[in-house]
Amino acid sequence: MVPESDHLTLLNVYQQWKINGYSDAWCNEYFIHPKALRKAREIRSQLMDIMKSQKLEYVTCGTEWDVVRYFFFFFKFSTESDVFDFVFKYIYIFFLFFQ
Repeated sequence: MVPESDHLTLLNVYQQWKINGYSDAWCNEYFIHPKALRKAREIRSQLMDIMKSQKLEYVTCGTEWDVVRYFFFFFKFSTESDVFDFVFKYIYIFFLFFQ
């Protein structure tokens, strides 16, 4: 578990699942529904395909949780008027954190 954020906890769960070979047994051990994580992996794959088709660079912050905290803080108080621009930035930055 990661203190201070449900988002960071979910990100940590996904990363631990990945480290453990996307194992259903690992999910069952920690009372996590494997179907939900498989869906997250599928969505991540689709978004990665979109990024590749748009020739967007893939970078990661690794486990630098402060970068993720900054992202959520920034967008929580953002006055972004263009919804599509906001969503695009959210998706792009989302990928910065999934290794």
